[in-house]
Amino acid sequence: LDLTKKKIRELPESIHVLKSLSVLKLSNNRLSKLPDSIGQLKNLKNLQCENNLIEKLPPSIGNLEKLMILNLNGNRLETLPEELYNLKALTRLTLAANKINKLSPSLGNLTKLLYLSLDTNELKELPDSFSNMKTLYYLDLSFNHLSYLPESISAIDELETLLLEGNHLKNLPSLESHDMLIKLDLSDNNLKSLDFNVSKLEDLKIFILDNNDLEYLPDEICQLKKLTSLSVSSNSLI
Repeated sequence: LDLTKKKIRELPESIHVLKSLSVLKLSNNRLSKLPDSIGQLKNLKNLQCENNLIEKLPPSIGNLEKLMILNLNGNRLETLPEELYNLKALTRLTLAANKINKLSPSLGNLTKLLYLSLDTNELKELPDSFSNMKTLYYLDLSFNHLSYLPESISAIDELETLLLEGNHLKNLPSLESHDMLIKLDLSDNNLKSLDFNVSKLEDLKIFILDNNDLEYLPDEICQLKKLTSLSVSSNSLI
């Protein structure tokens, strides 16, 4: 069901009668909330709610046991209901451009996630809950207020893209374990050095370090044989 760009302000509670619905597209409307009955759409696999005015999600959203894709980019969310972390079938969760200031440790329940976008929010810290996200390959944490990363980030085995631009990071947990990493963006932070063995990132192709406080680059960068793009502008390189 595609209701994109229909100037909808409210979704009726009667939406629950569409029991067989697997895809619901509600992006680019004027919704300020979702009805409680949305949790009764037990066959829903894809829910698109990008670019609305949603401030709060109903706890019933946690009942969507088959939901694999949830897009809530560009809303007004500050918090997420604890029930959201019951969506264990989720493979793609996009929450960019909201006002989210906190995530629950229960984030670690989402063990099937492949793609997680949290950029442009108000996060000052992350729960140390990434250890079980073994298949996550894309993680975007750009433009938040993070000053450190949890140690469990190092446990994400399949990570290929890690975007950390525009935070307040001063040091990093060991990123050496991410030997499948292809793109790493650390630009616009407060990094004075790279305190991990860069040479371990054997598959790295794109490495962005612009606008930090780096005084030198480690020699190990020269060992990155697959590197095609290295950007280090606006640092304090000697």
